[in-house]
Amino acid sequence: MTPAGNVFVYEALCGGSGIANGELLSGSLLREGAAMLQALLDDFCQLPEWQVWTLLDGRPGVEIGLNTEQLDRCCQVQTEQEHQSTFEQLVRQADAVLVVAPETDQLLLRLTRQVEQAGSMLLGPSSEWVAMAGDKLRLNHHLAAHGVPVPTCLAPPFPPGVNVELEPPLVRKPRFGAGADRLQRILDRGSWIPADNRNQISESYHAGLAVSVSALLQEETFQLLPAGLQ
Repeated sequence: MTPAGNVFVYEALCGGSGIANGELLSGSLLREGAAMLQALLDDFCQLPEWQVWTLLDGRPGVEIGLNTEQLDRCCQVQTEQEHQSTFEQLVRQADAVLVVAPETDQLLLRLTRQVEQAGSMLLGPSSEWVAMAGDKLRLNHHLAAHGVPVPTCLAPPFPPGVNVELEPPLVRKPRFGAGADRLQRILDRGSWIPADNRNQISESYHAGLAVSVSALLQEETFQLLPAGLQ
């Protein structure tokens, strides 16, 4: 039977994005990436007559622990060259591509642009929206300009003085980062260490409930999904 189509599901941490700099990921990041990838693969395999593909980091010492028996194609790579060539090949050959990656160092944006440049159907936001949402400073200012309440957010170079527009408690974090990665909470002036790194932002701290909020959007329609506790 001719398949209705094929979909390439790529999760960067499990798929070998760390090969280029020799990273052997383990711990919570890899577990979270594997959990997301497994859930996506299981769901896509429910589609009648669709083939599901993925790409995995196959280096010795990388233990991902996925159930891939139901997949039609599961490629494993061990070198940077293998990773890049296999990723590009699967993107070109697939009818649709879903990319999951952290915003750290604009990784998600780079991968999204690769899919768009190959002319493949991207199952996810366009690179224009990824660029907006992946930049914490730009997104903060965009939301504020549209009347959405957000913390005050600044990035170096700061105004004269020591960040005079913000008073502790503060939060400092990477401008392009995933979740709470490298987040610092600054409670008072005594614990404040000025940073000139343009990829670091500082914003006012507001106590509250930590949640993840998601929505499905298509053209002019959208559906809010239930918020999840962090």
